[in-house]
Amino acid sequence: MKTQIKCAGLMLIALCSACFAWDKPTEAQTKKAQELFTLNNITFKDTLKVVGVLPEEKKFGVRCDQYYKGMQIIHGDVIFHFNKEGKLEFAGGPLNTAGDIKVAETPAFSKEKAEAAYKARVGNGGAKPEDKTISTVLAIYDINTGMGNKAKEYVLVWYFTNPKSHHGHPIMIIDATSGKTLSFDSGIRH
Repeated sequence: MKTQIKCAGLMLIALCSACFAWDKPTEAQTKKAQELFTLNNITFKDTLKVVGVLPEEKKFGVRCDQYYKGMQIIHGDVIFHFNKEGKLEFAGGPLNTAGDIKVAETPAFSKEKAEAAYKARVGNGGAKPEDKTISTVLAIYDINTGMGNKAKEYVLVWYFTNPKSHHGHPIMIIDATSGKTLSFDSGIRH
């Protein structure tokens, strides 16, 4: 049993290391990604934002965040790998379509109330008292993320991060309709 846990931990570390290997895309790399999307009939306008690239000699990897009506889909990142001829070889992650998402577009729970709930839980979010850079965005979230094969169930949320802390932690997701905390990640790993 101990070996299984250790192996799972090593696997997690390997996956996290791979996540951090992505380069921030240059303007030219973003343009190249968009050209490859067009060549491979991948719709990207207003739905995909290039956030990382893996430029290699024989392949070109692209990591994208997904958007719906201008709102980011939290945990909706998709990865594409193209060969040197520009042909799509691999796509990883679920591509969401407008038909998949049916959420209220106006929050019933105000941004101010959500920020108060965040600050009540985490204080200044790990930032120095003079640093007020907590990021709050209205976004889309599948409450069944990480639940195996459960059907997607999207909700409108307030998504909190602290861009000046390690990997944006603490991260908190609050339902923008009910005000219920759906997810909290302090960033502490044991």
